Amino acid sequence: MLTGDLPTAAKELNESLAIQKRINDPNGMIEVLNNLGELSFITSDYKKSRTYLLDAETLILRAGTPEYLRQNLELQVKLARGQKRLRKRNDFNGPLTHHPR
Repeated sequence: MLTGDLPTAAKELNESLAIQKRINDPNGMIEVLNNLGELSFITSDYKKSRTYLLDAETLILRAGTPEYLRQNLELQVKLARGQKRLRKRNDFNGPLTHHPR
């Protein structure tokens, strides 16, 4: 799991992704996209997390790198569970608005 200075990690991961794309390294892109997906999940940016993870999955299937598939699918399951918990909490509490008493 990613820990530490998350904004700095995001910046460095995005820089790394640009390098991996420039040198056309599918394995490097997959690793970085999975890490960006996990980081976005940690920071509750589920939409971004899903995009990164699906982009990584596409590369995994195209590049034929099954060793990364397990990690990617585990992160996608984690994301789906997090989104489900958030929906349940929001359904239970109603809309996320402040109601003064």
